[in-house]
Amino acid sequence: MISQKYKIGIMAVLMVAVCFFMYYFHVFLGAGTLVSHVFYIPIIVACIWWKRKGLIVAVFSSAFLIISHIVLRPDVATADDYFRAAMFLIIGFIVAALSEHIAKDQDLLRAANQQLTASQQQLKASNQQLQANEQRLRAANQQLKATEQQLRAANQQLEASNQQLRASEEELRKVNHELEECVKELHCLYGLSQLVERPGTTVEEIFQALAELMPGAWEYSEITAARIILENRRFQTANFRKTPWLQSADIKVHGRKAGTIEVCYLQERPPMDEGPFLREERELLDLLAERLGHTVERIRAEEELKAAHQQLLAGEQQLKASNQQLQANEQQLRAANQQLEADFVERKKVELALRESEQLFKVMVETAFDGINICEYDPDTRKRRLVFCNDRYVEMSGYTRKQLAKAENLNELVIRQGSTEEKARDYDCIVNEISFTGLSSWKRPDGKENIYEWSAVSIKKGDKFHIIGVDRDITERKKAEARLRDYRRRLRELASELVLAEEHLRRRIARDLHDDVGQELLSIKMRLAELRKGRASAKRTAALEGILKSIDKTIQNTRSLLFDLSPPVLYELGFEPAVEWLTEKLQADHGIAAVFEDDDQAKPLTDDLRIGLFRTVRELLLNIVKHAQAKSVKVSARRDGPNIRVEVEDDGVGFDVEQTQIPGDLSNGFGLFDIRERLRHFGGTFHLQSKPGQGTQVTLLAPVKSEQGHS
Repeated sequence: MISQKYKIGIMAVLMVAVCFFMYYFHVFLGAGTLVSHVFYIPIIVACIWWKRKGLIVAVFSSAFLIISHIVLRPDVATADDYFRAAMFLIIGFIVAALSEHIAKDQDLLRAANQQLTASQQQLKASNQQLQANEQRLRAANQQLKATEQQLRAANQQLEASNQQLRASEEELRKVNHELEECVKELHCLYGLSQLVERPGTTVEEIFQALAELMPGAWEYSEITAARIILENRRFQTANFRKTPWLQSADIKVHGRKAGTIEVCYLQERPPMDEGPFLREERELLDLLAERLGHTVERIRAEEELKAAHQQLLAGEQQLKASNQQLQANEQQLRAANQQLEADFVERKKVELALRESEQLFKVMVETAFDGINICEYDPDTRKRRLVFCNDRYVEMSGYTRKQLAKAENLNELVIRQGSTEEKARDYDCIVNEISFTGLSSWKRPDGKENIYEWSAVSIKKGDKFHIIGVDRDITERKKAEARLRDYRRRLRELASELVLAEEHLRRRIARDLHDDVGQELLSIKMRLAELRKGRASAKRTAALEGILKSIDKTIQNTRSLLFDLSPPVLYELGFEPAVEWLTEKLQADHGIAAVFEDDDQAKPLTDDLRIGLFRTVRELLLNIVKHAQAKSVKVSARRDGPNIRVEVEDDGVGFDVEQTQIPGDLSNGFGLFDIRERLRHFGGTFHLQSKPGQGTQVTLLAPVKSEQGHS
């Protein structure tokens, strides 16, 4: 900048030079018209420097021009000089006015620049506040993730407990199966023992009764048939026919084959130890064949003994007459006695084996973790009376063993849980000798809560049934399941509250940006537009245009930030227009062909559900952009009865749903787990279909508000 004293010095030199030229041209050259234009130089410079004060130079120049013509060239007409003097004044005034206008514009421009700088500082402060809020939000997300990890650990512990429980149940089923097979075998052996010990029973009666009794001792008794062949005599069940699934054993009498005992299945069954038969069934069949051989030997020996005795009584006289015949008979008698002794020893062995088996059964029952009981059931009165139980069963009931034994009907002490159809099914299973299961609880005298699950099977004995039951206390498991449900409910509530708090924070930040920063930017833009309308140089106008473009871009970025934080269309127009805006934005930003379909039916939603569904759809679309590599996306919203059905489909790479429990990290949430729990909090469901290379389809189903509540 030129100081004021230099300006005055320069102006003085210019004026002296102009006066000198004027004098030189008028006096020596005799011409003054052309040199008068030189006066414009100091006039314009003075008006630019001093604005209206520079008009003094214009007045001086005009006066000097007129005086010089009057004094130096009186013979020349002065009309042109007066015109030039007037032009000096006009040009000076115009230049002074333009200089003042330009100075005012510069002042306004400096004020606008200062205001824009203040707005930028305010915008930076808002951005810093937004970053601080995002840090707090991340801390809340980390806390929620920690809670989720704790819940996952609890779930893993519960799964381990369930695996142990399933292993115990499998072991119990095996033990029950073995017990049932043992009971069947014992029932068959016991029936054979009763037939053999019954006085006056013939061989034919024993064999026919045993043939009818044997199918019940095999695993598939309903399709089992039996036949006993003894010296061309056949004893068989009514349904016997020879099939490929046959099991047989030889009946030996005195070491020689006297017949066979055969058991066959009428239908094909899975292979076991020996074809479709168990190893225990083979042992039972061999034992029955051996017992039958001994029985035939004993009965024949008894018959021979009776015949010998009769012969001895009838031929007493002949015995006296024929000593040799008596000795022969005595030898036969000794042999028969030895055979009887052998049969007696064998019988003792069988009885000992039976007692050992009973002792083993008793140890297994008494040491079992579950309650085991045998009850007598009357199908006419439907009363159940306890016959046998282990200590665990007494402990579970809360009663003493004497109280249970005196109870005429155990059903009065038990609450059978389940529907009427299930209770009727219990009776049918008992009568038809079919195994059945259920849940019950004891009416304990101490009032302690208890729940147990049981499995039972019935065996008919005369006109009544014996029910063999196994009870397991699941009270603690039910309590653990209730606690788990409560944990899941609390997690869903926490996730929903976090989403709503985040949405409210976004909306408040967006409102602050719109009300403060947006309004300030718009005000600056309007002031600059007013400033641009005034007179200014091309350079200054171009600078104003650049500033206006920067402000327009800042306003557009601010609006985009507002829409990303909290889309106004969601609150002003509703869920469907907001989702349609999302698809349009997806296509515009990422080049993915997006289509939105709406059935145009009313779908009233609560505020929380509307926000939750919108956030879910946005996270799904972001996940498609990140991972799916899709070329097209389809989003649809339809009314499905009392629910709203939202489907999001893409033609991307897809994934294996069975091998992927929680694929991807959808947006800022916890993946599909977060979406599933969020919808479950609102009473909705989440369904995912995907295969590698075939895209992905996600279906969201949530209840809408009732029409009454909506109105």
